[in-house]
Amino acid sequence: MKIRSLQKEEVNSVIPLCEAFCAEMGFPFNGESCKKTISSAIDNGNLIIAAIDNSRIIGLGGVIKTSSYTDYGALRAIEFIWHTNPALSPYKRAKAMNLLFNGMELWAKIREIPFSISVCNQASRDFLERRGYNLKEYHYCKEVV
Repeated sequence: MKIRSLQKEEVNSVIPLCEAFCAEMGFPFNGESCKKTISSAIDNGNLIIAAIDNSRIIGLGGVIKTSSYTDYGALRAIEFIWHTNPALSPYKRAKAMNLLFNGMELWAKIREIPFSISVCNQASRDFLERRGYNLKEYHYCKEVV
């Protein structure tokens, strides 16, 4: 198993992973919007990485670089997708999630910008705390459409 940058010509192949991510998180899914978001992230020099196992893409990690709203001019890296195929064994899924996380974190570290990540379950919170991350804020969501 390894990670590598997702190529623009592979965007269509990861749309089912994005759909599974949205289903697992309870988010609405729009395939066309997903394609545009990932393609734009690649075009703008943001990080989109794929976890590969036996030549198959089994996971996806994505980080966007943006200006911090709390420190004018400062940059920060914000995770926007961190997901693996839910059909994987728990061992393979955990291994792929670790590889993707390490890749996203390293990307931010090389650029010397803070890395922020959102999680939705206790296991992910425990994982981040073991790695030295601190809870900074809560996010609440509501469908207003």
